Amino acid sequence: MAKKRIDAVVVGGGHNGLIAAALLQKSGKQVVLLERAEDVGGILRPTSPAPGFTAPGLVHTVGRLRASVVKDLKLERYGYRTVTPDVRMHAPMPDGTSVTFWGDAARTAEELRARSAADAEDRSEKSAVTPGRLVPARELLGDMLLETGRPAEALAEYERSQLHDPNRYRGLYGAGQAAAQSGSREKARYYYVRLIALAGPEGTRSELPAVREYLARN
Repeated sequence: MAKKRIDAVVVGGGHNGLIAAALLQKSGKQVVLLERAEDVGGILRPTSPAPGFTAPGLVHTVGRLRASVVKDLKLERYGYRTVTPDVRMHAPMPDGTSVTFWGDAARTAEELRARSAADAEDRSEKSAVTPGRLVPARELLGDMLLETGRPAEALAEYERSQLHDPNRYRGLYGAGQAAAQSGSREKARYYYVRLIALAGPEGTRSELPAVREYLARN
């Protein structure tokens, strides 16, 4: 029995090993690929992080996959296609806030700029000449999140702002709005009651009638 010639041995059946073995085989070489796991694919092996949902174990992007590899191995013939979502990465934080990285770099920069400004301001000391800030940056971040339909995140920012700048009328009103819109009635009542107390029984600010109506209904 004649011995079979082996030109190359590829150790590891991850995506790089599979591509290397396929290209070698395509060039006419006799290849043996060794993989100790039951399935090939490496970090591309599918996992089920939630019932009914399947995704690669670690990889979240194929941005570095060379176009020549796709062409040479005719991957599209086997169902390969790419999806380019608007959101590239979303990172929820323990305090209820989150950071989103968008495909649009300018949009990502704008979101990070607002959050970074708020973080930097929280770490800064108040000046002896200017003991307070006109509008805290974190409160402004809460306003932005509320206006863009993200009330739960807005509430977290208003609450963080209250730690540094308590009893600000604008901040209490924003926190009450954000709580009400996110379905947190108890917190909405808490902030609205504080707002009414701050405004006084004779308060005539334009927001107060709606606040009193909310408290009467909830």
